[in-house]
Amino acid sequence: MSDHTSHTFASAAGWAYVPSAEEVAFYNDLDVKLAMNRGKNQPLPQPVKRPWEQAQPKAIVPRNDPETRKRRQALNERLGIQ
Repeated sequence: MSDHTSHTFASAAGWAYVPSAEEVAFYNDLDVKLAMNRGKNQPLPQPVKRPWEQAQPKAIVPRNDPETRKRRQALNERLGIQ
């Protein structure tokens, strides 16, 4: 979990994908440039939204139709699972 470039961290953080190091550097650099170019006595601008944090990962919903249940039952019998 300490490696922020891993798929495990991205999944736990709810990210849509793992960004490349270049992509992270680009958005960090963009934030710095926006802060540098703000007007005198102006508040700091909000950080640019990161696309990997905005998009929600697709949820995989298991199918529960009769054919799927039949195949699951056959697999359970084959593996000896009750």
